[in-house]
Amino acid sequence: MILWCMPISSLPKLRFCQRELKNRRKFQRVLSALRETYQLAQQYPACMHDEFVEQLLNVHHQLIGLFDSLAGSMSLHLDDEVLQALNDNVVKHTVDYHRQEHFKRNGSIRKPSFRDFWINRNKPKKR
Repeated sequence: MILWCMPISSLPKLRFCQRELKNRRKFQRVLSALRETYQLAQQYPACMHDEFVEQLLNVHHQLIGLFDSLAGSMSLHLDDEVLQALNDNVVKHTVDYHRQEHFKRNGSIRKPSFRDFWINRNKPKKR
């Protein structure tokens, strides 16, 4: 049972666990949330602030609890709020990352002013 002792801290190990536990839906939910988080952390390390790391650790605790339940032949329970908090944070930081990458490629984009709105208000819309 080498799988249960392995630290889940890298993408290859997460992929391995996902393959081994493909028929266990609760494990898949946790493992995919962790995989997405680690992928984001590789692309955008600045996102790993204290709150994010705390949520990541909470999801790791959920995974450990699932392994413990499995080893003890008990029913498997997930805290959906913990998982959702991490997923929400991953989505938020992924959007921020892509927005910053867009600004790097295209330069900063100024926000439209009221003057722009006033000048363009009567122009016909292109179809």
